[in-house]
Amino acid sequence: MSGKVRAHLTDQEYHLILENCCADLFATDGRGKIIYANEDSVQVLCCPLEQLLKMDIYQLRAEGYVSYSMTDEVLRTRRQALGTYFNKTGQEVACVSTPIFDDAGELRMVVTYSRRLDILETFQKELQREKEKLKGYQAAMEMTDYRGENQVVADDPATRKIFSILETLARMDSTIMLYGESGVGKEVATNFIRRHSGRKDAVFVPVNCAAIPNELIEAELFGYEKGAFTGALKEGRAGLFEVANGGIIFMDEVGELPLTAQAKLLRVLESGEFRRVGGSRTQKTDVRIIAATNRDLKRMVAEKTFREDLYYRLNVVPITIPPLRERPGDLRALASVFLAQFNRKHGKARVLSAQELANLQNYSWPGNIRELRNTIERFVLIGELSSWETEIGGGNADKEADSPALPDGQRPLKQVMAELEASYIRRVLEENGGDVDKTADCLQVSRSGLYKKLKAAGSD
Repeated sequence: MSGKVRAHLTDQEYHLILENCCADLFATDGRGKIIYANEDSVQVLCCPLEQLLKMDIYQLRAEGYVSYSMTDEVLRTRRQALGTYFNKTGQEVACVSTPIFDDAGELRMVVTYSRRLDILETFQKELQREKEKLKGYQAAMEMTDYRGENQVVADDPATRKIFSILETLARMDSTIMLYGESGVGKEVATNFIRRHSGRKDAVFVPVNCAAIPNELIEAELFGYEKGAFTGALKEGRAGLFEVANGGIIFMDEVGELPLTAQAKLLRVLESGEFRRVGGSRTQKTDVRIIAATNRDLKRMVAEKTFREDLYYRLNVVPITIPPLRERPGDLRALASVFLAQFNRKHGKARVLSAQELANLQNYSWPGNIRELRNTIERFVLIGELSSWETEIGGGNADKEADSPALPDGQRPLKQVMAELEASYIRRVLEENGGDVDKTADCLQVSRSGLYKKLKAAGSD
C-alpha cells in the first residue's frame, strides 16, 4: 500500500515534503559521504549546499562545522545514535542519526534528523501554552455543558431586555460586571456574552474565586515561578490570566478575592500587566474580564473589604440579573425545559399537573434556577415533589413548610441531620432575600463554608 502511495508523487513533491518537514534532514552514504541536506540543515551547518555535497562527515568535523558527529558514531557502531553537537556559530543542536541497511545487511545510508536546542525549547514552551489553553477550553466545556446551563430561556420581559442589552455589550470589548443572587444564571449570561463576542473562538477560562483558598488564589490567577512556595511545581506554572491571553476570563464570586489579589487584578485591568508569584519579569496579557458576584460590592467598599479603585474598574458595565421570584414569565418555561431534559436523561415521561405548576409558581425559590432544576430532576426520578410539595404549596406563610419530612425511623441519622440543616439554611436564606453574605452572618459560619453547604444542598 505504501508503494502505491509513493508511486504517484513527483520528484518535485518529494522535494517539497523534505524541505517543509520542520526538521534539519541530513544523509550520508555507508562510508560517510554527504549525499543529501535540506535547506534547514544547510542553515544550521552554516555551509553552502554545493560545498556540503563535496564533503564527507570527517571533513565536516575537521573544518569545525560540527563539534561531534552522530553519523560517525553510527558508522562505527551500526546502531542509532542520539546526542548534541555545537555548530560553527556555537549553537547547540540536538540530533538523532539512524542507520539504513540494504537487503544483504550492508549499511547503505545514515539519515540524521536534527534541530537547534533553542528552537526545541521555544517549541516546548509553545506546546505548554497550548496545553494550558486546552485546560481552559476543557474547563469552559465543562461549564457550558453542566446540566444544560448554556441554554438561554428568556420568556419574561425583564429577562428578554437583559439579554438584548448583553447581546449589544458582547460585541464591545469592555469589562462587564454581573450582579445577582446565587443560581440566577450568571454563568448562562457569561456564556451568552462569549458566544456573541469577537473573542468567541478564543480561549475562555472560568474561575470561581470563592472555591480557591486565599493562600493559593494569586498563584492560580497569575501563576508562579519554580520554588515560589512549598509544594510548587519545580518548573513553575502559568496562571489563568496567562492561559486566557487573547480570550475571556470569567471571574465568578469576585467579591471573595483577598485584598492582595485585588491589587494585582487592578493592575491587570489598568495596564494588562502582571507578575508570577515569586517572579520578577513583568508579563502582558490581553484578556476581557467578565466578573460576577452575589455580594453588595458598594457596601464592601464602605467596609474596606473591597478596593474602591477596583470596584470602579470592574463596574464599567454593571448588569443585575433579577432572582427567579421576580421573573414569573421564566419559571414555567424553565420548568418545561428541565422536565424535557431530565425525562430524556432518565428515560422517563413525567408530566407536571396544573396544581404542581401552581405550587412551583407560588414558591419564592431562594436557590433560584439551580434549585428549580434540582427540584424538577427529583420530580422526574420519584414521580412526585415529595417533601417539596408541602414547602412549595405553603410558600412563606407556613413555617412548618420549611421543615423536611419527619424522620420515619428507617434512615441514617447523618441523612436526617443533613436534611434538617439544608432546610434551615434555605429558610434563613429566604428570610434574607437570598443574600448569602447576610445569611452567613446569621448562621455564624464563614461565607466559603456556607457556599459549600449551599452547593451540597443543591441551592447554590
